[in-house]
Amino acid sequence: MRSNGAVACWGSNLNGELGDGIFAQSSIPVPVFGIDDAIEVSVDDDHVCLVRATGTVRCFGEGRDGQLGNALPGTAIPVTTATLPEL
Repeated sequence: MRSNGAVACWGSNLNGELGDGIFAQSSIPVPVFGIDDAIEVSVDDDHVCLVRATGTVRCFGEGRDGQLGNALPGTAIPVTTATLPEL
């Protein structure tokens, strides 16, 4: 995560886990599609979830086992999965 809230990922991208809208691997950081206000990021081998400044949670990558928090089997772009309540 960059200081301005943008997120960049790199790696194999077999399941769309770079979040750039395509499934091509990259050895250099590529920007995650549409994210410029992330405040937290959680990364696993084949999926990523992040919390935006608005409190929404977006995830992308492998989703066959429910990792994305919705009914999608996977996606290469961040999709909204939940909204966190204000504390």
